[in-house]
Amino acid sequence: MAGKSKKFRVATEGATTDGRIIERSWIEQMARNYDPKRYGARVNMEHIKGYTPDSSFKRYGDVLSLSAAENSEGKLELFAVIDPTDELVTMTTKNRQKVYTSIEVNPKFADTGEAYLVGLAVTDDPASLGDLPPGLGPRPTW
Repeated sequence: MAGKSKKFRVATEGATTDGRIIERSWIEQMARNYDPKRYGARVNMEHIKGYTPDSSFKRYGDVLSLSAAENSEGKLELFAVIDPTDELVTMTTKNRQKVYTSIEVNPKFADTGEAYLVGLAVTDDPASLGDLPPGLGPRPTW
């Protein structure tokens, strides 16, 4: 069994590769508001939510907690601790597939008017900048 990860970066405020913007306020709100007892974000592949547990698009773990901190450039970064499945650990560390993460944010979650992390995808083509694969930066090797 994999056990929980160390804290690792999942997003950085600012421009993305596809023209969207990750707002600083979203990161602040997600870090402050995240509570898996209220709504637990799951880890999925490429933002695709399958409906059978035996497909490639099943869930690969759960987000346990979020926090935020500024980097040396003054940009706010979102960090997560997850409980990955053994399959996710093998996929990312041994097979070097889906080594980046991509946040799924609802900017006005459940009539709160504030952002909330509703999912976390693993991908090989992230839109956010500053996330590194395992062994190359602050993201753990699980």
